[in-house]
Amino acid sequence: MKSWLSLSIFCLVFSSSILAQKLVVVNGGLYGSSVDFANVGIYDPATEVYTSLDTIKTNSVQDILIEDGRYVYVAAQDSIVKIDLQTNQRIAAAQFGAPSTIHLTLADSKLLVGNWYGSSNNNLRVFDKNTLTYLDSIPEITKPAKDMLVIGDDLYIVQNSANASYQDTLGYLAVVDLTTMSWLRNETLSTNGDEIGRLINVGDTAIYTLNKTSNTISSYNVNTQAKSTVSSSVTLEYNFYGPTIFREGDYWMLPFNGGIGVFDIVNNTAIQTNIVSIPIGNGFGFAVDSVQNRIFVSLIEFGNQNLNKGIVYNFAGTPVDSFQVGYSPEVLDIVYDNITTGLTTMVAQDVQNVITSIYPNPTTDFITVNTTTQPSALTLHDIQGKLVAAQSLDALSSTVDVRRLVNGSYILTVWKADGKAIGSQMFVKQ
Repeated sequence: MKSWLSLSIFCLVFSSSILAQKLVVVNGGLYGSSVDFANVGIYDPATEVYTSLDTIKTNSVQDILIEDGRYVYVAAQDSIVKIDLQTNQRIAAAQFGAPSTIHLTLADSKLLVGNWYGSSNNNLRVFDKNTLTYLDSIPEITKPAKDMLVIGDDLYIVQNSANASYQDTLGYLAVVDLTTMSWLRNETLSTNGDEIGRLINVGDTAIYTLNKTSNTISSYNVNTQAKSTVSSSVTLEYNFYGPTIFREGDYWMLPFNGGIGVFDIVNNTAIQTNIVSIPIGNGFGFAVDSVQNRIFVSLIEFGNQNLNKGIVYNFAGTPVDSFQVGYSPEVLDIVYDNITTGLTTMVAQDVQNVITSIYPNPTTDFITVNTTTQPSALTLHDIQGKLVAAQSLDALSSTVDVRRLVNGSYILTVWKADGKAIGSQMFVKQ
């Protein structure tokens, strides 16, 4: 007997294209300047218009975090600001309470913020994400918290050298229970105490770290606590600032071998090297648009920042556009428009479309989507019409990871390259 889910196809009608993306550019300003401060702007590739959103009166920027395609959190030296992209206005701000922020992460109603240097304890601070009111700190986080991951109810925090050095030394992961906001333990990932670099979450079961100083890759199983460290097959490069690792299907796009490429972190193998060459010795930032297959790169000439550039590349590494940047544009990220702003109707109809099957349905972790026509992208929405995920597609049969979704019903829609929907179907995550 067929499930009722297989009998109903959900058609979404939009007043504008669902696949609209914009680039958020965070400039750090000129160090020591009383005029050229950090600022936040947004670039619309469709109109090629850059809009300045906010100025933060400091000369440094470290991180950006985008929530639900609407809210932007920015860490700028000792300041945190929150901007609403529907109004383009700042709606909250806070002083961090330590010399410099370095990384932002959300966990339910909390904004978790890591400190970079200058403090020998309390280097993880907790704020209310709505008001940016300071709530708590964890005294046992004694070293800079340059990166962190939330997996389940636990927070895993990079712990490195206790000064402002750009070299990572003798590091480990600190583990914090988010339900009680208490420190649990420290995990050194190798017997020789290799430094810990940027973190990658693989399937909510393993954490991989990119350790640039020793050019190694460490792994840690969150269930068994098994650990290993191996030499990297490529020369690792990464910025401390902003997003620098982007998921691309089963692989990750990140800086290595003097450029931006695609890497298989699990098998320690380069998939595509040097899609975009970058002057690692200078500053740079980058962001990946996985729906339109574009890479946005900011190139910084610290000796003469009037020569700074913003360049857009396709996935073949060909420049296809440019965008406006300011002084020290070290932090970039892509924002995907929230679907509720363009949704006009959502109705269940018995119609034909290119999706032949979604299975298993219900599912707990992955679904396979089969189509009769080659789609360019897919989107996932909850039943209120809120966009919860989007990814590019390049085959008639594709596997989609839905483990991060909360249990409930979702609508999967496939799209052509011109932004037109060509099929929708519901599935259940349980």
